[in-house]
Amino acid sequence: MLSLGSRGPEVEALTEGLVSVGYLPESSYSFDEIVDLAVRSFQESEGLTVDGIAGPNTFRRLESLAGSRIKLI
Repeated sequence: MLSLGSRGPEVEALTEGLVSVGYLPESSYSFDEIVDLAVRSFQESEGLTVDGIAGPNTFRRLESLAGSRIKLI
């Protein structure tokens, strides 16, 4: 699970997914405040628990929307 302060390739995969569905303008290796807001917005719009934590449900939903454009962890 990823949350505020996380860093690395998993965060990049998350942010690439958020970019591909229109929640971020660019990808990042750092889960900062901007990524946190994007994750929360995505969670809210998709009817997920809004906690800012990119866990299995958030990743599954993001991957299903991004389709073949992105492969998430």
